[in-house]
Amino acid sequence: LAAAKPLSVLSLQGNYLGDDAVALLVQCLTNTPLLKLTSLDLASNNTATGSQTRSFGKAAAALGALLTGNSSLSSLSVASNGIRGLAASAVAKGLRNNQSIQTLKLGWNSFGSAKAMTHLRNSLFTANITALDVSYNNITSKTAHILAEALALSTSLRSLVVDGNLLTRAGAQDVHDALTRPDADAVQVSMNDCGVNGRLSRDFDPSEPGGLYTLDLASEYDMKILFNLVKITLEGCGDFQKGSMTLDGTGVTK
Repeated sequence: LAAAKPLSVLSLQGNYLGDDAVALLVQCLTNTPLLKLTSLDLASNNTATGSQTRSFGKAAAALGALLTGNSSLSSLSVASNGIRGLAASAVAKGLRNNQSIQTLKLGWNSFGSAKAMTHLRNSLFTANITALDVSYNNITSKTAHILAEALALSTSLRSLVVDGNLLTRAGAQDVHDALTRPDADAVQVSMNDCGVNGRLSRDFDPSEPGGLYTLDLASEYDMKILFNLVKITLEGCGDFQKGSMTLDGTGVTK
């Protein structure tokens, strides 16, 4: 590659090269800017399985570095590599300084943790991504709102795939609300197999707020529930039951 003529498209999908080989390849691409690569497909290249998928960390770190300094790449797929934890954060953080990526395929990884989703959200604030695939990434109702925050401010996104994430009704509503605000351009959204019809009891539905809540105020999701409950009360549409509120086991009277 270092001696190659300008190369615009490179697809190595399904070769199971492994962490070390992919890391070396990506480092070569980073150090050879004259290639002017516009499309890179590295899907299905993790040779590890199960809990060992964390071993894709070297490749993820190299991808983060590539994204930070690249201005020609418009399409990237790293689907089905089991990228998670620190590896997912490395890729997501690399996107923050990238303005060229338009199509990003992250499906079948694990970018659904709060930390990885926060990094992805921060990157989406400034990126020019038009098509995003985060299907089957362990995104839940507790982290979907982090993604929704970025979607609400994105001016470039036109296509979003979140299939196979257990968003449930609460998470799906967050994503839907973010993309259907009055001033937003039309975005095609796919939310198949997201558990929307299998609502969990802990999910919060503002249209049916009645019930007993046990909230962890250190949780961003639970704080959002509390904010909505207070808002409903201030709007005169409901009220807290007197004598039933406690904080760390101590009764709250005011």
